[in-house]
Amino acid sequence: MNTLKFSGFSNIPSECEYGIGEIGDKIAIVFYQRELIGTSITNMIEHLTIHVLATELQGKSPENIRVFEHYNPELNPIIEWQEVQFSRSGVVDERKSIITKLIELVFPSGNPSKYYVDSPVWSRVSDEDIQVLSKID
Repeated sequence: MNTLKFSGFSNIPSECEYGIGEIGDKIAIVFYQRELIGTSITNMIEHLTIHVLATELQGKSPENIRVFEHYNPELNPIIEWQEVQFSRSGVVDERKSIITKLIELVFPSGNPSKYYVDSPVWSRVSDEDIQVLSKID
């Protein structure tokens, strides 16, 4: 399990945890909201995903990953598990560096992502997938 600290809305210090594993033939990234510290994972999901692509999954295309959110039941979430699919993704055009600048503002790493994701859509996760995802930490 990794802890990810980031600047949330209004530059509020925020954090979540995440794990990387496999589900089927894809790489799974699971973002865990154990405590509500700052901005939620749902509100920052594109930035969190791009950060993991730029750091731990360098060179992996968004088409080869599945992204999930898990909220601690103690937070009383409406939905505990959700899959996030992105309607748009691709290679960052360095000439259009506004995306890179925004990501570097949230995660000042000096290591910008090669890929971007955008326009998230959330869906429920099957019980079978939850069993697999529950083992990722």
